[in-house]
Amino acid sequence: MFANHCWVQGYDRHRATIAAAAILSQGGWCVFEVCVDVPRQRWEVRVVIFDLGPEAVAATVAEEIAYEPELDARLTGCDRRTLQPVPAMGAYLCYVSGAAAPSARPGQLPPADVRTNAMNDATAGRSGPTALCSKNQGLDGGPSLSAISASQPD
Repeated sequence: MFANHCWVQGYDRHRATIAAAAILSQGGWCVFEVCVDVPRQRWEVRVVIFDLGPEAVAATVAEEIAYEPELDARLTGCDRRTLQPVPAMGAYLCYVSGAAAPSARPGQLPPADVRTNAMNDATAGRSGPTALCSKNQGLDGGPSLSAISASQPD
């Protein structure tokens, strides 16, 4: 079904699968975030993963880590209706980069990267959409998430 390997050293797929299961079991969507400023613990949303099982979430996490392997990554949860963060769902660290910790300069946050995740081999045949979103602030008090794009299986 899904490959049991990741092309990024340090990624803990098992931990990501457990995190996704915990979030999904509470009725939330999984939110993939990266840490753009380690000392200040500033996290930015990169992807919201809709309607996938824990294994598919872990596969998507592996793909996303490969885009920015120099940044630590975690999964958090958000409400399915409002896309508001739900801190009670937890924040699960699933990747720690071996790179030196980046630090954003005041007023110079890197732009959030928005990618369209077309249905690929890992998610083919799954029901429901996969949608991505992005914003310039992390889930720590910023505005609600807004969907940027969605793809439905044919």
